[in-house]
Order: sequence, then structure tokens, then C-alpha cells
Amino acid sequence: MRRSTIIGCFVGLLSLTMSAQSTKSNTSKSETGTTNIEVQKRPAASIQELLTRYQNIGSNSGSLSEYFSKEEQQMLHSYFSNQQSAKKAGVVKKAGENKKLTAKAESASSNTQFMPLFIEFANNPNSSRNIQLPAAYTNRSASAITETTGMNVNVGQDFNRNVPFTGTYYFQSPNAIVYDNGPYFNVAGTPDVSLLEDTSLGMGTYGSGAQFTAGNSIADDVVLTDDYNITSIDVFAYQTGSTAPSLTAVYLQVWDGDPSGGGASVVWGDLTTNILDAAAGTNAFRQLESAPGATNREIQRATANTTGLSLTAGTYWIEYTFEGSGASGPWAPPIAILGASTTGNSLQNQSGVWIPLVDVGPQGMPFVMYGDLVGGGGTACSQDNPSNNFENGFTSSNNTPQIIAADIIVDADTNLNLDSIIANWLVFDGEVIVSADITIYGDLGGLPDPSNVLATIPGIVPTSQPIIGDFPANPILDVLELNFDISPVMLNGQAGVATTYWISIYADNTTASNSFWEFSTATVVGNDGAFSPDNGVTWGVALPGSDQVYEFSGDCQPIGGGGGVLDTAYGVNNSNVELIGFPVSDPSTVEVFGDSPVTVNFENAGAIDPANPTTGYALDNGGQFYSFDVASGFYTLLGNIPGDWVGMEFDQASGVLYAIAGADLYTIDPVAVSATLVGATGISPGDLPIALAIDGAGVGYTYDLVTDNLYSIDLTTATATLIGNIGFDANFGQGMCYDALTDTVYMAAFNSGSFAGEWRSVNIATGATTLLGPIVTTAATTQVAWVSIGETLPPPACPEPTNLMVTNVGPTSADLSWTVEPNATSGYIWYVFDQGANPVTDTPVATGTTPAGTTTATATGLAGGFSYDFYVVADCNADGLSQYAGPITFATPPACGGKFYDTGGAGGDYQNGENITTIISPENAGELVTVTFTAFEVEATWDALYVYDGPDASFPIISSGNPPTNSGFPAGGYYGTSIPGPFVSTDPSGALTFVFMSDASVPQSGWEADVTCALSPPPNDLIVNSIDVDEIGFPYTDPAVHMPAATTEGGNPVNCDLTGANGVWYNFVPAGDGTATAMIVTPGGASSVTFYTAPDENAVETDLTLVPQQTNQCAPGTSASIFTLGGQAYYVFVMNTGAITDIVIDGTNLGVSDNTIAGFSYYPNPTNGILNLKSVDNIEHVSIYNLLGQLVIENRVEATTSQVDISGLSTGTYLMRVSVNGEIGTYRVLKQ
Repeated sequence: MRRSTIIGCFVGLLSLTMSAQSTKSNTSKSETGTTNIEVQKRPAASIQELLTRYQNIGSNSGSLSEYFSKEEQQMLHSYFSNQQSAKKAGVVKKAGENKKLTAKAESASSNTQFMPLFIEFANNPNSSRNIQLPAAYTNRSASAITETTGMNVNVGQDFNRNVPFTGTYYFQSPNAIVYDNGPYFNVAGTPDVSLLEDTSLGMGTYGSGAQFTAGNSIADDVVLTDDYNITSIDVFAYQTGSTAPSLTAVYLQVWDGDPSGGGASVVWGDLTTNILDAAAGTNAFRQLESAPGATNREIQRATANTTGLSLTAGTYWIEYTFEGSGASGPWAPPIAILGASTTGNSLQNQSGVWIPLVDVGPQGMPFVMYGDLVGGGGTACSQDNPSNNFENGFTSSNNTPQIIAADIIVDADTNLNLDSIIANWLVFDGEVIVSADITIYGDLGGLPDPSNVLATIPGIVPTSQPIIGDFPANPILDVLELNFDISPVMLNGQAGVATTYWISIYADNTTASNSFWEFSTATVVGNDGAFSPDNGVTWGVALPGSDQVYEFSGDCQPIGGGGGVLDTAYGVNNSNVELIGFPVSDPSTVEVFGDSPVTVNFENAGAIDPANPTTGYALDNGGQFYSFDVASGFYTLLGNIPGDWVGMEFDQASGVLYAIAGADLYTIDPVAVSATLVGATGISPGDLPIALAIDGAGVGYTYDLVTDNLYSIDLTTATATLIGNIGFDANFGQGMCYDALTDTVYMAAFNSGSFAGEWRSVNIATGATTLLGPIVTTAATTQVAWVSIGETLPPPACPEPTNLMVTNVGPTSADLSWTVEPNATSGYIWYVFDQGANPVTDTPVATGTTPAGTTTATATGLAGGFSYDFYVVADCNADGLSQYAGPITFATPPACGGKFYDTGGAGGDYQNGENITTIISPENAGELVTVTFTAFEVEATWDALYVYDGPDASFPIISSGNPPTNSGFPAGGYYGTSIPGPFVSTDPSGALTFVFMSDASVPQSGWEADVTCALSPPPNDLIVNSIDVDEIGFPYTDPAVHMPAATTEGGNPVNCDLTGANGVWYNFVPAGDGTATAMIVTPGGASSVTFYTAPDENAVETDLTLVPQQTNQCAPGTSASIFTLGGQAYYVFVMNTGAITDIVIDGTNLGVSDNTIAGFSYYPNPTNGILNLKSVDNIEHVSIYNLLGQLVIENRVEATTSQVDISGLSTGTYLMRVSVNGEIGTYRVLKQ
């Protein structure tokens, strides 16, 4: 499968009582792995305000998102849908009558709208029906029917169903899904929920009776566009109060038409043979919107074994019924689509009487058909002309204007999808072919037709070019086998007659020497080889009786069979910037093929190349010109063609690409990336012409947004001629195309009246359009700004891997995983690219391979603070490589020494509706994060960035002082364009936390910031903060001192120059004469230890004098010692620039040593809160000091037991002094 699976949706009349579809929270996915919180958005405007804004906009060819947020679009869409529903309520007519039916059924005696028997109702006051009431409701009628019994009601067969439902087709691997009629649940979760919207839509039916024993069955239609062998069909039912699985039988038969209309016959199966293959619970529950949470109606999947069921293309109806072990039902739940009360046209059979299933609107039933496509498909095929012992060659290289071509013949009744070219090439020894320009032409009298170029492939690099021999006539020439793997080019065949095409190769050598395409006179396949002396302008026969040596290969398929059919409408949905496609016949079956890179401008014009119908081109309103590959969904920027482009399309007859800018017609050269003016259309530019289609006769068409008129355009003169009014109010971006299979011009319109994207056919004689159905996508509002017909892709031989995940994301690495692809017999190739990079053309940041069966990898070498895209490709050996699966976008957390960006990265904007938390932590303990902004632009007074001093948002905010935003975000956020900060963490963790909140509109460029991490300076790196050691006790150890972060000294003692030195200070006064030593435990860098005398313990550097002793020198060293005098003040300076270290100070008679008191104890140690004290004798007093000698806690105890609460202290080491009966004890306490 490609990146997104097909979305099964519906086409039908607007619901009779449709109300606004419930919205989902618009939180954004965190790119740093943190949890997101849904926050209050900009206050929603009232519908009156939105309507006023909408009316004031007038006609506009741009994007809806420029004017309305997604939530506002949804409100408008719901409003206009309700307006149409109100106008159309009750207009469904019975055949042959003109009588309106009310939206809700009345009693049988007063209403001719017939209701099915055994429909399980959730909430309906009519007690004359068979109903199953939820527990929250009370049946006021004495004749109420429970869910296990039934009551007959009036039935009839005179009705008209005019709401067809066509489901989703799949063309996949054998025994895969053929057709999916619609979803059985509409709210995904754990569990899934089939939500009955009784509040918002007024619906009331839980499910419809499908009880075999009561003679009830369900029928719904399916339209197959190809022939299939159907192997199984999944149908769905539930039994209230039963534990799944409780279904014991399923009976199924297939009709060749509407079973209620007469004339239809059963073509397979019966309702007497149990063909249940398996029954299972789905973990999806039918629940009321007004009373959610019920789990007594689990929907069950019943798989019917339909071996032997073969259906040709056409319309069929499947009829089925169930048996089960439960007391209730079985009941059949309808298709569940949020906001939709009309989902199909199913019927209920009540013992031979057919009744339409209606709950506000006609209902469809979920079922899934599995099977195999019959016939079709392609087979490998090729044409070659063999070498004649390397006979000779013609020059075809870029140092001359001469080009050589060979022809290829496509058999009658066959299409060839060309994907490989091999050619023998003669080069001088040591030469290689750097690249080649390949051009594919139509045929004109047995020579290439320069006016009919099907495809140009410039600068393609050979996949391989092995040397396969020497040129016999001159051994200084090597013969290379050039292998080119090209993007497939469809060479369409013709019925009953072969078709000739030509392929030229023009090589680029490593030097200016000639190189030569080998030819042979031994064999000629088709026509003689051709040459052009003037770079392809004119052509002639190269040498009569000769042909080039080559092999051209690809996939051959019958005309009209298997893939290659041009019946898919491609376009861009600018509501969510997705490249989409859908069958021309069914705009509700939309598949997503990729993401458009046009996010700032508006992609307003696009066209599929009819000569290569899996390749297209797109223009945005800023002139950026892209090519894109339909199969992969990837865009490639080719250059810029200035202009406000509004439509683009190929003339299929000539192959020329045309486009409209303003009201002027141009031709576009995709190779030169240029536009040539054809002329002015004559339409007033103020009328805003929009879109372009060109029919099979070479006539162009456009329409405008102001007068809503359709025009024809003469492609030769550009002159427009008025045809007539299109019949609806067109506004914003529109698309238009021509489909050769149906010979019809179509519009991908945006109807201002319905505020919805619509698929319309165009009467080119009158200008009138016919609504075929809404274009249904996952976007809140669909707006397809261009549309073009391209190839319907066959199922891939090598499917993409699925379920890609990224976990354990660090600053420089991330773990990658995916689900096993059974066909990947040669393993996988994984890639990590910069976010938004084109994986086809750009270089990955990281890549690797894994063998078959291994579905995990670790990407390394990433940079912190950047966003990346993860892709995986399956290698299926002979079946080739899959398309790129992905992208999965992830972001590495900002790292020390790296960058911190908003989610738009270095060059993009942040998104609307974001709530992103980014935690930046240091890599090493003891370091502090500093974030310095270098650029800042956040929508002022609406969006905001918040900064917190710690590892999460519960820590103190570093406030900007700004008030709360207009969007309701809290006070203290940073916004506007003034650069905030820098911000430095003061928390012990060293971390900073950033929370960004944006509202629903006007994203800005965000920010760029530098992240640095450094050790926090030691608290005693200035002499004024010197640690008073004798107040703490000896021996004294200062643990893990951040010596490399110490600041530079500000003065010099006597006899020792400390200029430029950076270290820490300690001081003490000895109790008596003795000795003192100081030592660096972990030396690193420049180290020095020196003692000084001082007048007192409040000295500065210039008050100090070096102690003049042999063991205390003003010189490098890791320790020092001196003799001390009692009562003299001393300072110690320690420098160790290259390492964190413990510093130990000890000696004799320095002060009261650490000692313990007999009978005294304390616990626990370490502790994070309460410290318990216990003593045999009376505890008089307890004091706690930090390592700076500062008193932090002092308690008077006067008891033998006590507690000290140190929970308010920071993590670290403290000294506790305890007085017991006049005796002093000192103890170390560790606070966690």
C-alpha cells in the first residue's frame, strides 16, 4: 500500500437532520517526546460573526485557510449543510407520487412511510413499533416491546431509494480486500465506538433485525468495476448482553440486482446453508451519544466462506441473516460516520417483504469482500537487438550536436510501461559515462517525431556500466553496458495495430572525448537506427541496414486490462496539503498519495503528464514549479516561473502544457522551466478566471469566480468565448480537467453555497454543471485547487512496511521500528532525513540496512534540537523495492552545544494549535543550561513561549511580565519580535523547560536559540564566600568541587601573583599551635594549593600574605602544608582547572574534630525529610550548617528524643552540631 490507505466514505443526499459534526481537540504532537496538554484556544467566533466575515471576503481564488481556521471552516460547513437539510427535509418522494414525507416517522395509521420490522430503536416515542429501549428510557405504553419480542407493523413495497452508496475498492495482493462498504465504528479508541448520534443528529436506531429464525435479513449493494473471485465476506451483528462471539450461523446469498424491484435473481448462495467460517468480537461497541460508555452491545464480525463465488464487473446485492446463542437479536448495526445520518441504501427483508432501512436518513450496512482480481495485470516484456561482436558505433555524446535513436515497437492491443534501458556504449580506455539525457518520441514516417516528445529524462545516472569487452577494431576503446532504471513511462498501444516509439540517448563523458552507441548490421529490429545532426531538431536514417544495440524492457499489459488505465482524478487538497486521488466515478473514495511541500503559498495549478501518467507538475501562486511522482507522492522543486497561476493542463493531442496566470494563457516548458505568453483571453482579470481544462479536440475551458460563467479558449490565440453560467456560486481555489475515457470535462469545485468541495461534470455546450457528489476527505473542509486525470496504479509487487515508530529519542540517536513485510525477503533499507527533505533526491542524515525479519534499527549521528523524517523501504528481491514508507517525523531534544528551534525548524513556521513542551537538560551532573535566543518572532498577544527554571513546568516561571494573551493563554509568556533572555538555569538539576502555545491562526517564523551547558561556579570561588572550615570540623572534605567553572581572581596576595588564576577559598583559625595540610584528590589541568595568613576571617586577596614555608610555595602543585599558630587566621587557595575534585583540609590543633557522643544516634542518613534524634542523656541543642559554614537550622530540644525537618533544604551535605549534657558532637548529614 501507499502511505495512506483508502478512505471508505459515502456519496448521497445531505442528511435530513444533519447537525454540526463534533470536533476533535486540536492539540499538536510534541516533537521532543513530552506530553501535550489540550489548552484553551482563541475564543470561537459565533456563526453570525463567521457569516459576516465570509460575506465580506467576496470572490477569492486563494485558500480557505487564509481566512478561516479549521474549526471555523467546520462551523461554516455544518451551518450550510443544515441550511440545505432544512430546505430538503421531507422531499424524498415515493415512486409516482408528489407527496412529502416527514423526516421522522409517525404512527402507522397516519403516515405512508413504511418502517422495517424488527428495527431496534434507541429512542422513539412511537410505541407501536418493535423497539429496544436503552436503560435510561422508560416506555410509557402498556404495549411496549422488549428487545427479545416483536410486534408487526404496517409494511409496504411502494418506495423509492435514490441514495446509492458505493464503497471503497481495493486492488491489492491475492485474497485481499476487494470492496469495503463502510466503517462499522466512527470513534476510534480503546475500545472503538459505533456512536449513535441521538443528540446531534436525532438518530434513534441501534440496529436492524437480522434474525434468521424470524425471517429477517439485510441486503445492500456493491458495484464491482472488474471481475473477481470472492473468497469470503465479513458481515457484522451484535446480540445485546451477550459475550462475543455469540454468533453461531450466517446465511448469505448474492442477487444480480435490486431484490425489491422485481426481475432480479439469486446468482449464488442461499439462506438455508450455514457458511459461517469464523465469528469474533471486534472490541467495538454500539453506544448512545447521550449515554456513552455502554459495553453490552459488542459488534461481532462474522466471516462467510464464499468459495466458488465468481462475479463479473457489475452491480450486485448481498443478502444475509444470522443466528446466535444470545437471547437478543442478532441485530445488524449500520455504517457509522460521524455527522452523517445518510450512509447508503440498504434494505430489510421481512419474510419476503422488502423495507428500506431509514434512521433520519437512508442507512447503509458495513461489509467487507475479499478475493482475487480475475485476469488483467502486466507481464514482464522486452525488445532487444544483440551485439554483433562489438561491430561499430555512432557518436551520441555531448561534445557534438549529433544524437542517435533506436525504435521500440509496442504490440497491438498492448500497453508497455517502460522502466529499463540497456545500451552498449564504446568509450576510450578509462572513460565512464557520468550521465545521459534520454528522450522518448513518437514515430513520424519511420523516424523520431520531434513534435511529439513523450518524455524527457535529463541527466540520468547509469545504475551500472560494467566493461563487457574491447572494441576489436581499436583496443583502446572499451565497451560498456549502460544500465538505466528509469521512472516508468507508459507507451500506449493501439487496438489491432502495432505502435512505434523512439528512444534517444545522449551521453555525458568524464572528458570531452567522443563516445559511441554500438550498432549492428547483422540484425535490425523494426526500423533502421536514426540520427539527428542538430540536437533532435531533424532526423534521418543513420546507416541503412543498421540498428543500435540495446534492450528496452518493462511491463506489458492488455489495453484496458490490469493497471495503466487513466481513470483516476489526482489533485491537491489544500485544506491539509495532501496529494490525493479518487476514481472519476466516485469522489468519495479518496486515497492519499503524499504531502505537498507548498505550505506557505497556495498550490493552485497542477497537471498529470499524459505521456507519463504517473508524473505530474504543480505551480503555486508564487511561481514555484514542481514535478511530482504519483506512486511515491514526492515533489521535486524544478525552479520558479513567476506568475499568479490559477490553472494548468496538458493538451493530450499535442503534449503541450498550458497554464493561466491572471487572465492570460501561457505555454509551460517543464524542461526549461519557463513560460511563453500565448495571449490574453479577453476575460476581465477582475472576474477572476480560475482553473483550466483541455478536451480531446484541443479546446480549452475555464470559468470565473465573479460571474460564474464558463468560457472556451482557443489555444492558438488564447481568445475566450462565453458559453454560459455554471449554475453554482464558485469561490476560492478550483480545479478542472478532461477525462478521455468518458469524454467529459469535470470540475473539482468549491461551492460557496454549500461551503464544500464538489465533483461536477460540465456541459461544454451550455456551461451548466451537474453535481456528482462531494469530494470526501478527512479534512474538516475539502478544497481541491487543481485536478488532472492520471493512471490508476496497480497494487505494488513489493508493499511498503507499515506501523513505523520512533522511540527512545535522544540528542544524537533514536530507535526505529516497523512491522514485518512478508515479501521483504532481502530485508529493509531505512533512512533518516532532515524534516521535509525529498528522500528520492536528497542525502540522508543516517541510513542502514537490516536483514529479512529484523525490523528494528538505531539511527546515530543526529544533532540535538532538529526535526527529522524516518522512512523504510522493503527489499523484495526479484520484485524490487517498495515505495518509501513514511515519513514519521520526530525531533531530537536540544543538546548542549546545539540549536533550539520551534517546530518549523530553521526555515519554516510553527503550526497553529500547538502546545509543545521542551525540556532541555544538561548532559553532565552539575552543569547548568543556558539558552540564548538569536531570532524570535511569535504572534504578539495571541501566541506565547513560557520559560520555567527547572525540569518541568511546575518549577518557577521566568516571567516576561506580559499579561494573559487574547487567546486565553496564561500571563508571563514571551511574544512579539523582541529577543528574550538569555535564560540560565539556577535549579540544582540545571534544566530549563519551555512551553509554547499557539492559537488557531497566523503562525509565525518562531525562534532560533543557542544551547550551552556549563558547570555551575563553586560557591566559594570568590574570597568573600570563603568556606569557614573550623566552623564545620576537621578533617574537612569539600566534595566534587566544580573547579573548571571557578571564576578568575580579582586581586593578589603579598608574595604570590594570582593574576589569571581561577580557584576556590577556605579559611580557619587554629585552636592551638599545630599543622595544616590541603590536598587535591583528582588533579587536572593547572593545579596549585597555597596557604596565607590574614588579619582576620573577613579578608580580601590584598590582605593576605603567603606563608613562607618550604612546603607552601606559590607554584604548581597538588598539595601544601604549613605549621600553624593558635589564634592566627589562615586562608587556603586551591586551583585545579581541568577536573572536578574533592578537596581535603586536615591537620593538628585546627579545631574541634569530628567526634561522636556516646549514647547519641540519628537516623535515617541520608534522608529527604525528617531526621530522628535519640540520646541516653538530655539533648540540649542541635544546629545544622551548610558547607559554607552558614547556619541553616537551629533547634532547642531539651529532651532525649526529637526530630529535625530538613525537607526544605537543597540536596547536599550538611554538618550537624549536637549538644548533649554540655558535650559537643559533630556529624555529617546527607540531604537527598
